[in-house]
This record gives sequence, structure tokens and C-alpha cells, in this order.
Amino acid sequence: MSNTIENLIFNSLRDIGVRRAFGPRQVPPFTGTLNRNGIQYEIMDQVTSLPEFPEIPAFVTSSDYNDLSSCCTWAAHYIGDGPAVFIVEHGNAHGSAMPYTPPNLTFGAVTVIDNPATAAWHIHNILDFLVRERRPVYIGVPRHIATLPLSTVAYSADEEGEENAANAASAMLYIF
Repeated sequence: MSNTIENLIFNSLRDIGVRRAFGPRQVPPFTGTLNRNGIQYEIMDQVTSLPEFPEIPAFVTSSDYNDLSSCCTWAAHYIGDGPAVFIVEHGNAHGSAMPYTPPNLTFGAVTVIDNPATAAWHIHNILDFLVRERRPVYIGVPRHIATLPLSTVAYSADEEGEENAANAASAMLYIF
């Protein structure tokens, strides 16, 4: 399996126990990657069984208002503020500053992957938050970024530099 951003996302989801992804469309974004990683896709209005603890559900959709709205509404109704991950395909890296969410669903953390050099850090950081805090998270992935290879840039910094970089990256997790 190639080492692309989308493969890292769905590999990481599988590693934390995601087995099913839900969405509003017959053919979701990232269909091939879902299949390669053994994650079953289900259309929300055809679901026969709801996720039960300890299963973490994923929602895979586009950033289209109607698609994202229906996923958020469905999640708020069936999952509440429990753990769930939203993988949202953006048209580009400079989409809306805040994803649309209905008032009955609040994301615990939000990130939009816009740089292959920092993608792995952002993906692991937000999924660690999901597992630790057990709150819904949002990962936006622009279409043209998803299939890029992960950066193999190695970072080396002194202790103070690493701390500053970690603090800056942590702050950027909530700002895009």
C-alpha cells in the first residue's frame, strides 16, 4: 500500500478500532482507500445496526452543506458527544474557515490537512485526542492533497525548538 495521506488516515483509523464508516452517498469519497483498509462503508439511511461501545464510528463525506449536515445530524442523534471521526473531503485547501455543524454537534478538535510535511503529525495528534477525550473530531482533507505521498522530512531541533514547534502545531490544530 502506498504511503499517501489518505492511506495513513484510514490505516490509523483501522488501528484505533474503526471498522465501519457512514455517509449519505452511494459512492463516498475515498472509496478505494476504505476498501483497502478493510473499513466497511454504510449509507446512513440503510444502517441495520448502530455502533456500540467500544466501536468508534467514522463519517466519510464531502464538505457539501447537505452531505455534511446530514452526517452531523445523524451523529448527534445516535452518538451524541461520544467519540466519532469525520473525514471530510474538501474541494481545496482554502475552503471555508469553519466547517458547518448543526448546533447539536460540537467537535472536540478540528484540523484540515494542507501540507504533506505536517500531515502525519496532525493525523496522529487528532486521533490521539479522539481516543483520549472520547469526543467527535473533524479531519478535512482537500482532494488534491489526499493522494500525495507523506513527506519524509526529518525534523531535528534542540529541546526548546521542539517544544516551540509542538506548541505552535498544537495551536494550529484548532485554527485553519
